[in-house]
Amino acid sequence: MPSLSCTGLCFGQSGENTSNTRKGLAACAAVRTFFFQPGSLEVTEASQTFADSNSSPMKELGWGGLYPFVWTKDDTSSFKALQAKGGILVAPILQKLILNRQISEVLQWRDEVAKFPFKRIIPCHLENDIKASPEDWLEAFSFLEKTDNLPEVFRPVLVLEDDLKFLQDLEVSLVKAGTLLPGENKVPARPLTLQQLIKRLIKNVFV
Repeated sequence: MPSLSCTGLCFGQSGENTSNTRKGLAACAAVRTFFFQPGSLEVTEASQTFADSNSSPMKELGWGGLYPFVWTKDDTSSFKALQAKGGILVAPILQKLILNRQISEVLQWRDEVAKFPFKRIIPCHLENDIKASPEDWLEAFSFLEKTDNLPEVFRPVLVLEDDLKFLQDLEVSLVKAGTLLPGENKVPARPLTLQQLIKRLIKNVFV
């Protein structure tokens, strides 16, 4: 788990080419890739972008040092949520723009897949050959369920709402333009066994 945040790494505050630095930069890239504009990243005004380019440490990457973003706070919590604390994660763009359009059909497909007694999942992206059970698979789709009424320690591990704001705003714009169907309301949470509740408790408190 990287201990360095994008705030320092992306602006050259840690120029050492160490393993920890490279891991931090990888975390930075992951947060930016999955959320496009996470909560810790703000777009700067054009005038400020050009003014900053004169002293930018990014010149060696091209574009004359132009970098129209600023990391405003520590992104560590965003990266931890993106890791699902060791679980599996449905990509945020699928959560906000695709799978919440027809929730009942998606959950029916989810439940059908969960009937197979698999022990591993091989994703198309990122870490490969993951140890995961049907229960882990079901948990990954908890973003489609109403879980706000549960005590915090028994809620599923979800990405941070602050990081989803750009995708939520994009969803509103696309629906308004008629490009995207409106999203559906979340469904009641599936019943959990005592063992499943304890597993969530451990993730939320100790991981």
